[in-house]
Amino acid sequence: MLLITYILLQGLKFFMKDDWRRLSRKTLHSTPWISFVKAKYRNAETKYAMNYYYCVIPSGSVVFPIDSRGRILLLYGFAPPLNKKILSPVSGTVHESESSGKTASRELLEETGLAGKLEKIASFHPGPFKSTGELTVFIATGVKKIAQPNLEPTETFSYRWMSLNKILSLAKTGKIKNGILLSALMLAMPRLRKYLRK
Repeated sequence: MLLITYILLQGLKFFMKDDWRRLSRKTLHSTPWISFVKAKYRNAETKYAMNYYYCVIPSGSVVFPIDSRGRILLLYGFAPPLNKKILSPVSGTVHESESSGKTASRELLEETGLAGKLEKIASFHPGPFKSTGELTVFIATGVKKIAQPNLEPTETFSYRWMSLNKILSLAKTGKIKNGILLSALMLAMPRLRKYLRK
């Protein structure tokens, strides 16, 4: 009994050392899309203090549109930081006073001209140690073309309708490099399998 108590106390002490408190926060530089922040943290148990740098980015929505043939729409376009084209999901930034669902509907229409019934899947943080933004994943079923895409000058992508098996094959062979696409795909997988086509 004493041994068990000792082990439990040591475990509790270990987790207490993970008790960090933010002492200060200062914005170093801001743009319309991202802010760079310096914050100071202190460990309540060890008293160790450190400066930490991260990005504050807005939250966003990711949408997987599915057509009547069970195909998923992805975008193939230029990613400036990588200086190359990559596959990406339909996605966009949540505007002020806008819900993640409203963002999903708006981005789906703006980027593809499509509209459909949205099903919310889950949310995740794509870079929790480097940035703040949260992404919410949706599936859009029964999609129909109701308008022409309303793209920004930087949005020069093409459209790729693919089966789930094709997407998974590209992922398994390392041909999908987009971490957001891979993470969102994993979360949506149970529902996407319903629409799987060989």
